[in-house]
Amino acid sequence: MRTISEMERAVLFRVSAVTCAFAILLLPVAAQSSSPVAAIDPARARAIAIPTVAPRVPRRNDVGPVRDPFVALVDDEAIKAAAPVLMAFASGARPVALVQVDGRTVALTPGAPAFGATVTYVDGHTVRLSDGRTLALREGP
Repeated sequence: MRTISEMERAVLFRVSAVTCAFAILLLPVAAQSSSPVAAIDPARARAIAIPTVAPRVPRRNDVGPVRDPFVALVDDEAIKAAAPVLMAFASGARPVALVQVDGRTVALTPGAPAFGATVTYVDGHTVRLSDGRTLALREGP
């Protein structure tokens, strides 16, 4: 970008000063209302109706009872007694989790039926079932 000379700077200052003065002089013209002012006849004046706002209607709470995540949802007493434990995980194109229940090992994949529900999610640390239960990877021996 080239530098401007003192003469060019003075010309630019004059042009901007004239533009600002012109805008200030036209401000009263621009601020005037474009609609003509009509006199209100007091004999024909009526009371102004003020709209009211309807009272707020309380909403129904459609949310069902909140489930305690620490209470088992399983009705089968055998499964309640022997809680399933995630033992191992194998990743790949189709992840597989090995879950041990009551001494036997079951391989679970997403979409497979398990423990009265369907497996919805499998990763390296958890297996989630469609009924909200989560099986966590066993830590240590």
